[in-house]
Amino acid sequence: MKHVTEYMRVLAVDPSTKGFGFAVLEGGKRLVDWGVARVWAQSDKEFLARVECLVERYRPAILVLEEVKGGRRSVRTIRRLGLVAEHAIQSGLRLVQVPRSVVRAGLERYGSTRHELATAIARRFPELEPLLPPPRKPWMSEDERMNVFDAVLLALTIIPP
Repeated sequence: MKHVTEYMRVLAVDPSTKGFGFAVLEGGKRLVDWGVARVWAQSDKEFLARVECLVERYRPAILVLEEVKGGRRSVRTIRRLGLVAEHAIQSGLRLVQVPRSVVRAGLERYGSTRHELATAIARRFPELEPLLPPPRKPWMSEDERMNVFDAVLLALTIIPP
């Protein structure tokens, strides 16, 4: 994407089973905020309200989501991503949906595992180092903090190197 300027604010959202990870970047060089938002209610309204709060707080120029066509996401996650996309369009916010193939290419650029990806992103943004979970064992479920690194990767995919 050629139109991301040095000060353009980008909000990336990566849903999970318990809520979503998010990252706010300015021009791809400055990490403004990040975190995991837990959504305890099963209601899609709460999920959307939490994303709306981030949009209101940071006023991003671009909202970045993963495109879910042909993906392995759950029905609920696909529905929630659709709600966020619809809200962005209705609000006049520029929406970029990143295809899974582009996300996979970004992962391969940083390493062969998701932990290597997270480590590389933590090197680029040292403020994320405390969030870096230990390498996952086969019997462990994925640490929810990984969604923050996924959100950063989504944002970086639309920012030129």
